[in-house]
Amino acid sequence: MALETCAFLILMREAFRCRADFIAIRIQTLEALL
Repeated sequence: MALETCAFLILMREAFRCRADFIAIRIQTLEALL
């Protein structure tokens, strides 16, 4: 049970990091267009 919870938290953290990187790239692209 604890192992599954730990794996789930790690996956959520990785997904959040990827989303944050994606948003940062989008912002940089918009700034480059402006």
